[in-house]
Amino acid sequence: MKEKSERAIVNDLCAILFFSLGGAAAYLYGGGDWNKAMLVVTLFNFLYFMGTAFFVKTIFRERGNPKWEATARIYHVLILFVPLACGYPWMTLPFVVPLIRTFLLAGSKCVR
Repeated sequence: MKEKSERAIVNDLCAILFFSLGGAAAYLYGGGDWNKAMLVVTLFNFLYFMGTAFFVKTIFRERGNPKWEATARIYHVLILFVPLACGYPWMTLPFVVPLIRTFLLAGSKCVR
């Protein structure tokens, strides 16, 4: 079961990375260039949706599993520091609501 669970999160990671490249494509199509800003767009997309994968895991696939709940909470706290480290402090805002949602609802049985 552990191997299946780990494989599922790796599959999520690969899919999210692939689809995050759509943000890079949109950036290039909109007139952007291969630069740091394109990398940041891709990184922030990836981080946001990876957090969603952890949250969904705690609500549906691994409900009641304290390891996954702790992982989701720790992840959401740590990603708040990435925009600050990259020099985009305002980009912490899109990560605040998922952080609150994770702390309030991760592992909860009230979500359907």
